[in-house]
Amino acid sequence: MSHSRSSGPVPPASQVIVPLVPDVQSIASIARAEELSGMLEEGQSGRNLFVLNRFDEARALHREIRTYLEKLLGDRLAPVAVRESEYIPEALSLGMTVLDHAPQAAVVRDFAEPAAWLEVRVLNARQASAERVEIA
Repeated sequence: MSHSRSSGPVPPASQVIVPLVPDVQSIASIARAEELSGMLEEGQSGRNLFVLNRFDEARALHREIRTYLEKLLGDRLAPVAVRESEYIPEALSLGMTVLDHAPQAAVVRDFAEPAAWLEVRVLNARQASAERVEIA
């Protein structure tokens, strides 16, 4: 009889990424996202990180919403946004990723930049956590 070794329960995520389309309805959904993450992990505030999706710098409303979100969310809003791009629906219709469909497209960098931002945040959080453990 073979015995499978279980590594136990999956640890809770330290961060939740919430994509926001720059519109009024998304702003209203921030409170709900915060409420839901609080229910998932009691006592941990600020777990949600936000990234603007389908952002168009040419639209005044998008710029206004970004400014508002920067004030509301501070460093929990990614400093870069994923822009609107015709390559995204094209890739989806072909059953491909944007990277595979149009690797030269600017939107590919738009996806990479929030990922890099998140990686830095996670590494910094781990280092801070390790330092707290060493001090204790």
